[in-house]
Amino acid sequence: MKNFRVVLVVIFTFLSLGTLAKKPIEYLYIDGNNNTYEISASLLNYIPIEPKNSSSGEYSGGVALSVILSEVQFSEIESFIKSIFKDKEYLADNREMGFGTIRIGNKTKFIHRDSPLLLQMNTHLKSLLANS
Repeated sequence: MKNFRVVLVVIFTFLSLGTLAKKPIEYLYIDGNNNTYEISASLLNYIPIEPKNSSSGEYSGGVALSVILSEVQFSEIESFIKSIFKDKEYLADNREMGFGTIRIGNKTKFIHRDSPLLLQMNTHLKSLLANS
């Protein structure tokens, strides 16, 4: 009976850790090259495009990375995203080559490649990944 309790404790511990480690994605950002950024309150996942999936057949987005985000870092990214969603001048109805895509829940917006806020967010995200 004691062994059975130990096994149950171990199972529940692993299940708990699994649910804590997997934070829900709050934002999805796809840059102009089709590299994907999954953003949750505590984690930034960078999923690069592979050459076989790129429009040229040659471009590689590099190496996949994950960065643990502080509350401040997440807040900065969230601020960029919310500002981009409000900047109607650079929003588009359709995605064209080089445009960014941001998804919040079931809302998707396409952002013109010349959007100053999008360019700033790209720089910020790359900086976070480079410093990991």
